[in-house]
Amino acid sequence: MADADHSVAFWSSVAAKFRRSGRVLFHTFDEPHDVDWACLRDGCTADDSPDGNMRFGSYQTAGNQAMVDAIREAGARQPIIVSGPNFAADLSGWRRYAPSDRLHELMADVSSFDYSDYVVSHASDLRRFVRRYPVIVGGFGDTHCVSTYSEKVMNVIDSIHQSYLAWTWNTVQDYGGCDNALLDDPAPEVNGFPPGYYSGRPSGYGAGVRAHFRSVR
Repeated sequence: MADADHSVAFWSSVAAKFRRSGRVLFHTFDEPHDVDWACLRDGCTADDSPDGNMRFGSYQTAGNQAMVDAIREAGARQPIIVSGPNFAADLSGWRRYAPSDRLHELMADVSSFDYSDYVVSHASDLRRFVRRYPVIVGGFGDTHCVSTYSEKVMNVIDSIHQSYLAWTWNTVQDYGGCDNALLDDPAPEVNGFPPGYYSGRPSGYGAGVRAHFRSVR
């Protein structure tokens, strides 16, 4: 989760800089994890211990409420995206623990991959959720170089008239496979750069996302 030492000041600075940029959305913190809903909103003491190995030790987190307040106090009026816990794969407590926003311009972020499905298995819950708050899928994808699951996610979100962001336009193969990168090229590097930067060849996931975009435009 965001740290209290710097994150509130960061959002004060960023919001002041972009407060007149109507095309800019703010996202307080992406994929928080190993904290509960109350911590997300109000802050808490967290331990940075990936896989049980202490890395930075204990620290005080900044809650979403403090970051939303900082953005609004800087004069920014744009929508603010707020993620749930479990790497943004849970919206079950979002409405109860959503920060207060005097402009009522909050969006809920959820990530949904084939190994941590939320969107497809909670489609009916999402239909009820969006009656009050808009939803954006900030990350989604397949882990087997295809777009089978991704197509299901996009179909669900299209059906409730919400938004999603393809993840991600790079040549780095995440998680040890072609997974969710939109570009994929196994050829040797060229001048120190992955060849996908030059060829633009899409992965199976990337091709599926592109085909879907073209079908609904």
